[in-house]
Amino acid sequence: MLKNISIILAPYLSELFRASLDEGIIPDIWKKSLVIPIFKKGEKSNPLNYRPISLTCCSCRIMEKILVKNIINFLENKKFFSSDQFGFIRRRSTTLQLVSSLEDWYEALFEKKNIDCIYIDFCKAFDSVPHKLLLDKLYACGIRGKLHRWISEFLSDRTYQVKINDVLSNPYGITTGVPQGSIIGPLMFLIYINDLSDIIPNGVKIKLFADDVKIYKVYKTKNERLELAVALKNVEEWSKKWNLDISVNKTFVLHLGKNNPRDQYKIFNNTINEVQSIRDLGIIIDDKLRFKEHINIIIRNAYLRMKTIFRIIKSRKTSTWILIFKSYIRPMLEYAPESWNTLQNRN
Repeated sequence: MLKNISIILAPYLSELFRASLDEGIIPDIWKKSLVIPIFKKGEKSNPLNYRPISLTCCSCRIMEKILVKNIINFLENKKFFSSDQFGFIRRRSTTLQLVSSLEDWYEALFEKKNIDCIYIDFCKAFDSVPHKLLLDKLYACGIRGKLHRWISEFLSDRTYQVKINDVLSNPYGITTGVPQGSIIGPLMFLIYINDLSDIIPNGVKIKLFADDVKIYKVYKTKNERLELAVALKNVEEWSKKWNLDISVNKTFVLHLGKNNPRDQYKIFNNTINEVQSIRDLGIIIDDKLRFKEHINIIIRNAYLRMKTIFRIIKSRKTSTWILIFKSYIRPMLEYAPESWNTLQNRN
């Protein structure tokens, strides 16, 4: 609706946004979220099998887009963002991050070296960011004055309500975290986690996509491998300092290399579980880098989706089916092919 009357509304919204920024005042409606749980899979009685979708005020989202664009321009001019962060930044993507990692791994395997890669899971990272620490980091990176005051007000006194089958819950207060469903939230999290790269020792690499974190070490000798243990200890200290808990049970190590000794690693005195394959930004990566499991999953999911569509859609028009294929099937087949199309002949 806003698009249809944008020419009429633009001057009024402009005045509203300018006044909000100048005065540091935000309408209460801008601080409210409507959360709708969307079922994923598994038992419907288990709340963990639902993905919460947060809906926020449209006019506030317009202002957030304007602010985000200007903040990103400001930070990029300062070369603020770590080159290891690939999430929500222009000219960076999941595909670019995957290709960057795989290039390192293929080169290491060609040189008969080993790779140990640890996938670190932060518990509810976006919801756990302490507001005061976030505001401190915003100030440190140069976001000050009116904008800093506006963001502080934007984070305070937020509430949400859950809606299920037209039934609305009571409002609940939010005291931590970047606002889910907001435009500015992901950027705030990038700023918060940006200095994680700084505590990783030379020789160990880190790759981030928002809160998806992996660190890996290419090595030949045991002494080289120990650098990864040092990196893990540094990540422990960082997580304690900045109040982002690490989920030990969801942190895994993937060993690559024909003669990999498959040594154990620990985090918070807990042994990290070893896996033979893991989902990395939507791609199943196995310890042989063959991608057979990933390709089989793509084929199966595409088949099941097409089977469902055949039951629902009765049209015989070629144009309709071409549109359906391009909209629902093709994206599944063509996601990040640059990362898994370097297949060996036997696959």
